[in-house]
Amino acid sequence: YREGEAIVPDNVYDSLVEELISLIGEDDDFFESSIKEEINSERRQALPSDVTMASMNKVKTIEDLKQWLVSKNFKNTRFVITPKYDGISLCKEEKSGKAYTRGGKDNLGLRSDEHLKYMNDVQLSAPFTFGEAIISKLIWDTAISSFDGDSARNGCSGLFRRDYVSPELAYVDFIRYGVVGKDFKTKSDMLDFLNQTQKVKVPYLVLDNLNVSEEFFKETYLKFSEHYSIDGLIIEVDDISQWNSRERNGNPKWAVAFKSPNFEEEKETICIAIEDNISKSGNIIPVAILNPVKLDGAIVSRVTLNNYSFLKHMGIGVGSKVLVKRSGQVIPLITNVLTKKDFVYPEIEGGVE
Repeated sequence: YREGEAIVPDNVYDSLVEELISLIGEDDDFFESSIKEEINSERRQALPSDVTMASMNKVKTIEDLKQWLVSKNFKNTRFVITPKYDGISLCKEEKSGKAYTRGGKDNLGLRSDEHLKYMNDVQLSAPFTFGEAIISKLIWDTAISSFDGDSARNGCSGLFRRDYVSPELAYVDFIRYGVVGKDFKTKSDMLDFLNQTQKVKVPYLVLDNLNVSEEFFKETYLKFSEHYSIDGLIIEVDDISQWNSRERNGNPKWAVAFKSPNFEEEKETICIAIEDNISKSGNIIPVAILNPVKLDGAIVSRVTLNNYSFLKHMGIGVGSKVLVKRSGQVIPLITNVLTKKDFVYPEIEGGVE
């Protein structure tokens, strides 16, 4: 994946990196670099040197969030909570109209000037802005046949990977949440400046402290995700004078993404078939084929199961009613079997060694 071969979607890779961090910590040399992409398009160019579009370190529980606060030792500050939009990161040089998707290790992104023009974007009075190119839930639900991919994020990504401008870009919004080259005292001031002009306003909350409940974060997540798909909440120090350093991996120390498992949507559906896949090592991997169900903005119709022992233990078979979610809002997972079925051994042509 780091050598430019997208063997899994970006969000699956991100989820696996999160798991790796939990196992070995984020100070390992592995995290010093990002994706090593091949320069295979004339559009791939270096982002402006003033602009850094980094990822966010992530926490999943209130306890993790408290540990993050203690480790950073912030001084007398408020915090701003915004949506973690599930789109494509985009940077714009406002005066020239130059636009770039987020770059990797060498800060190389895809020039997307013409793509952004087709989105009927507005110009702001700032040197650089950055944010998310994203398709609203309403547009995705009503015009899904116009896009490639099984989610609004993948559909948007496909449009920007094309070296030509597609008419579907008119459905895409550019929601800015950052400014470079213009002074502000607080993040909330920055958001107010952006929201004065941009078409889609970024909702946000300002808190004197983070002594709040899991229920508060869940309610905020649901409110922020009403019109656009999000995959968490961004928590930032409001006082920009404390934005003075970054982690070893380049991520900002003053911000963190809160991605609670409680944010993940679960729904019931029916298993309509069991498909047998053969892994590279020759193992038989069962896949549950489901009546399609929409979860966190994506259509889920297949869930890869661990092995046939797991399938037998859980009672998963044709006709089983199951509860499904996207673990980490990425990987489809059966969390419970509501109606169990007797286990049936697969029929393998030629037998099994």
